[in-house]
Parts: sequence; C-alpha cells; structure tokens
Amino acid sequence: MSSYESRLCRKITINADQRIINVRPIVQGAIKESAYTLTEAYASNSMLDWYDRHQNRQDHTPFFYHFFKEIIKTASRESCEFAVQVEGCKGVMVWTNHPRGLCSWLRPMSMAKLARWIRWSAALSTLITLPATLSKMRHDVLEDYERYITINYMGILPHEQRKGYGSALLCYLIEKANTSQYAIVVQVTDPMAILFFKSFGFCVKKQMYTVHSKDVSVVFMVRSPEIL
Repeated sequence: MSSYESRLCRKITINADQRIINVRPIVQGAIKESAYTLTEAYASNSMLDWYDRHQNRQDHTPFFYHFFKEIIKTASRESCEFAVQVEGCKGVMVWTNHPRGLCSWLRPMSMAKLARWIRWSAALSTLITLPATLSKMRHDVLEDYERYITINYMGILPHEQRKGYGSALLCYLIEKANTSQYAIVVQVTDPMAILFFKSFGFCVKKQMYTVHSKDVSVVFMVRSPEIL
C-alpha cells in the first residue's frame, strides 16, 4: 500500500466528514436489511443480470434479495467477521479466508429454494456450467498464493455512494490481510469497480467473457499483502 493509501485508510477509519465510519459484523436482526442493500447495489450488475436471464422481470428483485440473504447467512455462520456493514447497512461486504471461497456463487441456496425462482434447467446451468469455468480461472489465478482472502460481494446503497463507505470496508479488510499476510482476491464485473480496486493496489490477473455475451465479463483482481 502506498503512503497515500495508508493515510487514506487511517483517515477513513478514524474520521470522515467529522463522522466516524464504523465497520461492524452483521447481526441476525440486520440480515434482511443487508440483503436489501446488496440487492440495490447490484441491481444493474451485468453478471448477476446474466444469471437472471430466465426470470420474469417482476421477479428480479425478490430473486436477488433471497440470493443475498442466503449468502449473508452462510458467511455469518462461518464467522461473524465474514459479513460486515457500515453505518446501519448503508454498505455491506461479504468475505472469507476459506481457500475455496464462500461456497461458489449460488451454492449456499438449496436446489429446491433456487428452483422456486428460476427454472430447473436454469438452476442446473447456473450451479454447474459457469461456476466450473470460474473455479478453473480462480485456481489459475491463485496457484502462486499460499494464503488469500476472497471478497465475495461488496455493495453500497446507490444514494449513499461516494461517502467513503466502500473505502472504509476495503481498508478494514486490507488491514486484516496485511496483518495476517494474506493476498486478497475479488471477482469484478463493473468497469468503475475495477478502477476502484486498482486505486487500492489490486491488479487484474485474468478476464473471462460469458459464452452468450461478449459484453458480460468477469475480471479476477488480486492485491498482495504489504511486507511488514
């Protein structure tokens, strides 16, 4: 991390616009609100929209709300630190230090629960086809890293963006990664998100386009820990 980024992390953690930005675990009573935050934050995400291509459009929001609720529950069961929020769930991040990540994509949801929202054929395709390709890419990217943290999802409510919440969440994780000497890996689909992560020292390692659309891609980015 550059000296500027170190100062930025300290500034955001201690004081931003005269307000302390606290990063806290997501408690049981805040899971629904946190799921709503991620649903709003990922409303225009190209990859999740591609997953949802078999859905009726009126079912788009409830599908992702239930998806994120299951993701947050799964992370919280692994560790209270793996699902965190800022400022009353205005921003949410789900992460893990498990080598295989937090149960690839839709795996935390049972097949029956997933099938309520999308057709059985779509469920099978989602759970098997693309995740297998992403797992291969992930393995290729991380084979040179002995220990690493995975950011599964990070999102800020659209009307609460550009207030330092995303930076606070990322600085929180970078501090943990540096202390433990873990790399951080993240899958990104939004061009602005790529620039955001690059500003914190992440590098693009691999990029994959979906079979059905050259406009939808997944970019794997990694940040190596600071040498202490």
